[in-house]
Amino acid sequence: MRSIKLFLAILILLSFCFGTFSRPWFSKTWVATNPNIWSYGIEYWWNLPEFDRTVSSTNYEQLFDLSTSLQVRGYLDQSISYGELSRKNKDKCIMDIILAIGTFSPSSTFMAAFANSSDCRNYKRNWIKTVDFSLLSLEESENVAQEAISSARVSYEKAKFLGLCDQNYSGPGKDDCVEVYYAFSAVDNNITEGKYGQYSLFSEYSTTIQTELSQPIPDLSLSSSMMRLVWDDQGILHSFSNLKNQSEQAAIKAEQEFQSQLKSASAHKSTAEKALAEIKKEDLKFITNGIKGNGVSGIGSISERLTNLEKEVTLLNSFFSESQIKHGHVTEQSYLTNSIILVTETDVSYTTIPQKVDSLKEDATLVLSQQKQEAENEILETENFFTTHIPNSDAIDYYTAAKKKFEEGNTMLTIGSAFMAYSKAASLARAARTTGDYKDELQIRVLLATLEDLISRAEADNINVIDEKESLELLRSLNSYNSDVIIQNAIDNIILKARTKYESDLLAIHVRIYDKLYLSGPVSNDLEIELENAEFGLFDENLIRFPEAIGSLKKLKTNYLNIEKKLDFYIQKIVGTSMATSTFPIFGEIKLDEPVDITLNVILTNGPYSATNVEVPINIGTEIPFLYSDIKQGRDDVSGLYVDANELILIIKSVEPYDITRIALEKSLVIAHTFSHETKADGLGSGMVSVSDKMEFDLDYPVPRITLPNDFIEPKIDGSVNSGPLSAGRHMTTSEKTVYGYDEEVSNIRTTNLGSNTKVEYDITILSEFDLNTLPLFINSQNDSHISSFDISISGAGIKDKKRVSDSQINVVLSNIRKNTPTVLKVSYVVDDPAAFITSQIAQLQQSNPTDPVQELLENASYQTSLGNFDKALELIEKAKAASAEVEKQQAKLDSKYTSLSNKATNEIESLEKIILEGNSSEILQKLETRKTELEKVLNDNMTVEQKITKLETIDFEWLPKELTSFKKDAYNQYNDLKERFYLAGNSTTPPEFLDLETALAKLETSGQVEYIPDVSKALESVKNLVEDQEEKSKNNRDLLFSSFSSIKSEVLNILDKYSKQTSAAKGTEYSNFFTESNTKINKLLGEAEDLLNKDERQYLAKLVEINTSKDKMELTLESLKQEAESKILSVEALLTSGQYDQSKKSDLEVKLQTMKGMVDAGEYVNALRTGSTILKEMDSTKPEPNNLLLLGVTALAILGGVGFYMMQQQKPKELKKLPSLREGSEPEEKS
Repeated sequence: MRSIKLFLAILILLSFCFGTFSRPWFSKTWVATNPNIWSYGIEYWWNLPEFDRTVSSTNYEQLFDLSTSLQVRGYLDQSISYGELSRKNKDKCIMDIILAIGTFSPSSTFMAAFANSSDCRNYKRNWIKTVDFSLLSLEESENVAQEAISSARVSYEKAKFLGLCDQNYSGPGKDDCVEVYYAFSAVDNNITEGKYGQYSLFSEYSTTIQTELSQPIPDLSLSSSMMRLVWDDQGILHSFSNLKNQSEQAAIKAEQEFQSQLKSASAHKSTAEKALAEIKKEDLKFITNGIKGNGVSGIGSISERLTNLEKEVTLLNSFFSESQIKHGHVTEQSYLTNSIILVTETDVSYTTIPQKVDSLKEDATLVLSQQKQEAENEILETENFFTTHIPNSDAIDYYTAAKKKFEEGNTMLTIGSAFMAYSKAASLARAARTTGDYKDELQIRVLLATLEDLISRAEADNINVIDEKESLELLRSLNSYNSDVIIQNAIDNIILKARTKYESDLLAIHVRIYDKLYLSGPVSNDLEIELENAEFGLFDENLIRFPEAIGSLKKLKTNYLNIEKKLDFYIQKIVGTSMATSTFPIFGEIKLDEPVDITLNVILTNGPYSATNVEVPINIGTEIPFLYSDIKQGRDDVSGLYVDANELILIIKSVEPYDITRIALEKSLVIAHTFSHETKADGLGSGMVSVSDKMEFDLDYPVPRITLPNDFIEPKIDGSVNSGPLSAGRHMTTSEKTVYGYDEEVSNIRTTNLGSNTKVEYDITILSEFDLNTLPLFINSQNDSHISSFDISISGAGIKDKKRVSDSQINVVLSNIRKNTPTVLKVSYVVDDPAAFITSQIAQLQQSNPTDPVQELLENASYQTSLGNFDKALELIEKAKAASAEVEKQQAKLDSKYTSLSNKATNEIESLEKIILEGNSSEILQKLETRKTELEKVLNDNMTVEQKITKLETIDFEWLPKELTSFKKDAYNQYNDLKERFYLAGNSTTPPEFLDLETALAKLETSGQVEYIPDVSKALESVKNLVEDQEEKSKNNRDLLFSSFSSIKSEVLNILDKYSKQTSAAKGTEYSNFFTESNTKINKLLGEAEDLLNKDERQYLAKLVEINTSKDKMELTLESLKQEAESKILSVEALLTSGQYDQSKKSDLEVKLQTMKGMVDAGEYVNALRTGSTILKEMDSTKPEPNNLLLLGVTALAILGGVGFYMMQQQKPKELKKLPSLREGSEPEEKS
């Protein structure tokens, strides 16, 4: 469920970046470079016939039959309506111009006529409206299509989350997944063919439209086709709405399947539990025997099989409960299908329980029959024995008790209680013939029964038990009181053989399967259940249970291999998961409408598995569409790639164990687009302007930060001063600044003689770099009493406010001043006493320390006054005023420019000081110190402002951002280089030092602030030290491995020598199948290990594990053979001490026994065993007829039932002589 929430969040993010076309008329570049537009402060969209091609290309009139949303229909109608208006404008405009100048051909007179025609002027507005509403209809249609796809995808993702599309699921709802899968494969892989290729085709057309919008005359002819792709009867909206319903129905079907299977399993559970309860009433727990002879339907005794059956039902009940618990875990991937699979398999297993119960009861009845027959035989044998031997009182007591127990068995109502009575009767009858220590006899027979059962189980596992069978035959003819050591040795040796043959291999496969199950994820949940069933009762804390598991080891290995074979169907998924990692791309400087360089570097490490065409998921935190062509390093290793959500999926051609693969990608992409840009400016006076910028821009993908245009001073993005990180979608940035933005120039100074008075006139021309909403001006003629008739007139702007301060001062607020368009204020006043006025003006201007040019004008004015040439003098006075104002203006410009440049330098110096102060010695810090010194030199040098400005203008104030980008890219590469070196040094973990470096890099990337350089430098230094230490450790470790390998090799070859000799000795004998290792195999392993020492430490260590496994097998085999030989020696010695042989024969056998012992001491175990077998055969052929020896007519296994009964008892009955182990209350309660 978490993944669905994440997916929804991604969809919400993406919804902001879909469906946005650029509006070219907002682009200054498009307007400036468009040959169909003349821009002289005012834009003249003069080439109307060309622009009309765009209007005509929309062709929306043909879409009246299309059923769309009301909003889209409204946009279409508006586009059509404005299109008609634009055509009317075009026709009338052309007519107006032809009537005015006789032709529609661009010229200066053409532009004058164009400007005078309202239709010509209105055409631009109606063209923009036509195109804008056309684009709005496409954007809304794309939003609708995206919403339909997103909605269908949510349903599909939910179905996938439920597990309906998993490979291991084949139940209801699976078929519905197939079509939806192919639909989204078409969408995600940009397939444009077929029913579900419409969206990719729509996107392809959108790209074409976007490209067309950058052309001087955009061609929108694809727009009507795009509309039909969305809104037709079989269009995107209809198709994906159906897919949504299909996915929802699939989920409903699957839920119904679970409830149905749960109900079925519940019914079968009840039946199984009733069957088990009924069989438990038969007291089968007392039957510790299995069936003798052929036709065994289950391994082990009846009581053991009952226990296993109870455990199986308990396990099934836990599975039944677990299926309901899984069904409730609605936040887990594949919870529904996992619960369906589990409850279905549990249901099937429940149905087998009654059959197993019937089989168990049938086998228990057969064991009871065999036990009854044995008791009859034992009683009869005792009666026959009494005919040739006079019984003592103890023997008579045992015989009487045996007869009584046999009769009790005939009256018991349960199988188990009857079995116990017959078993006891058989034991008492045997005791009557031996009258020995009955307790010791029973203990020996427990061991004999265990041995016989273990031999049977071992043979089922193809374990060589020839010697143990020989020992069993021998034990049947020995005095039982001396046999316990021999029996126990035989049991231990079988366990040792089982461990030698199976343990290391099974544990290795066990670990491997669990690793693969973990890596394969939910797709292999059914195999996890299969594994639990296969290992049921055979493992304890990840160790094999010996001897309980003997008899099931061969089957377990077969099951393991079958499960692993099925798991290897997912080997690509397994290897892909083991190599999965996360990283992040490094962005160059992200600017609007400019390509940004994006670098992604990833290092993949593999475990012990191999596969081809492996899909490796790499979480990169973005959906940037990396392409195969973007791979700059490691391309030969990659067969393809695609991006899914925030994951880059690399398809690696071939992966070998412990491979390290490095892939580097570089891409250049425009990801930030200007949507609209609005600038508002107001004049402040003295050339200064307050500028307010508001711009909307779209991001195709989330970015760590963005660099806005240089003229955006202290901008805010979405109300925040931070420039990142930013999500995909539309954002708004605002900026407020005060700049020098317009010039005032006094010109056309002229005077007119009015007799005794003089009229003075001049023009003030204002030229602005911005469209100004308002501009306050203060028109001042020194407020002299000699001035009258002071007035102004304005052209090229409006007057928002005008206020006369005095007879010679006016405050005026201008409005609607156009950029780069002259606004002219005509100023006039009358001087009624020119001589006095001129003298006064000169005196005032002299007080302001005039420059030489101004001084010269003033002196000339004074001279003209002395000549009585007042008109000329007045003209010179105004020129002096203008020149003085120009000097002040230029100085203000210089001061403003210097302040701006020096502030940049000062701010950079402050940033550099912080870095240098916090940083350590490194190449980047040396460069930063040099830069700081250069900036300080320019600021501190003794130069004029003009000279400093010249120097500062030569400085590249983009140096630090460029250096930051370079440093960041270099640090990122170093990080990956160091990570690769670390992995190659044999360590594939991620220590804290790497995590610290990743954090520092992420902060630097997100903030874009140079202040984080020291953190990255320090973290890099720590990682370098770590890697160098690891490489040194690896070198030392390799030296150690080199030095230790020779001793390992020597030890293994020494064992191999002994092992090979025994292998040769066993050829052609019954012992040959003991030996699984060979000279060829061991020498090959040693050679491979020695070769890997010079290559890959991890592969060497893995090979060393194989060598140790083979070494352990050889040692265990030799140990097992030694134990068998020693056990056989004990058997021979037991026979020799039995008193069956005369002194001559006994001495001969003892000599041969000493030879056998010498062979064991020399490590010739196979020869010793063969010699022992020869001795035993000789002893068997020469032994006398049995006299008082124990005669066993039945196998030890048949005795085990009675023995088990006695060993379980808690209370004593009336004691029989020499039977201290029989106690009261030992029998099960009789039922009548």
